[in-house]
Amino acid sequence: MFMSESSISKNIRNLEDELGFKLITRQHGVILTPQGKFMLDKFKLVDQIIDNAVKQAKDIGNHRQIILGITAISFEYKFIPELVKACKNKNFDLKIKILDPAEVDFNKKLLNNRVDIALFQKDMFDKNPDIASDTLVNGDFLLLVSPQNSLSSKHQITFDDLKGRKVYLGEGYNNIPQIIKLKNLLKDDYQQIEIIPASRLQTIGLYVKAEDSCAIVPSFVMNSNDDFKYIRIQQSLKMIYAAGYLKENSNQKLEIFTVIKMIKQLIGQEN
Repeated sequence: MFMSESSISKNIRNLEDELGFKLITRQHGVILTPQGKFMLDKFKLVDQIIDNAVKQAKDIGNHRQIILGITAISFEYKFIPELVKACKNKNFDLKIKILDPAEVDFNKKLLNNRVDIALFQKDMFDKNPDIASDTLVNGDFLLLVSPQNSLSSKHQITFDDLKGRKVYLGEGYNNIPQIIKLKNLLKDDYQQIEIIPASRLQTIGLYVKAEDSCAIVPSFVMNSNDDFKYIRIQQSLKMIYAAGYLKENSNQKLEIFTVIKMIKQLIGQEN
């Protein structure tokens, strides 16, 4: 302790005088009294509380704001509120920014540091070598129909079941690789299906109801609270919902990885 024995003894006596009871005895060496043992345990707790408070105070100054870009699909509303609460508990200042996939290039938002993490289709992030992504959920393509549609009684279909029908294709941002693959597959092999590209889910829903038509959408947009029927399509193309982030965003990597880990935990609980 870099202190003389006499200084330590003096400090202990002063503390005993202040407390009003003995902390140590010297009858058989130096040992703690029952009160001394009790106070030692309490002092250790107080010391830990002070250390934690200092660390948390430092973290408040060091943590920058984390901006999470989402598309506000129903799936995200299942875990985003709990994510915000969890980030507050870790002293993260998490801000939510809603991005319109029909108008926004998610990669550009990340590269321009407009968002720190973006939640979207993984293959969109994989196109850019400067963007990393973590898989959150594996999904499929579903057929969206109204309850009155003749297909609504089916649990799954093939593309052959859609021949002769008008089908809207929810493509969001128009350069998503898996959507492009699906569009080319339908164009080449299923020319009897009238495919109409559409960017906004709200518009697609209106057409499906008004025209008694169909729409192909990613499974992540499925909302159990609406009055549509979602039917699984038998095909091999998959949609992967992922968290994308800038590889060189070294200043906030710890916070970014922590938030992504919390998202995975929350989604796992939902599943």
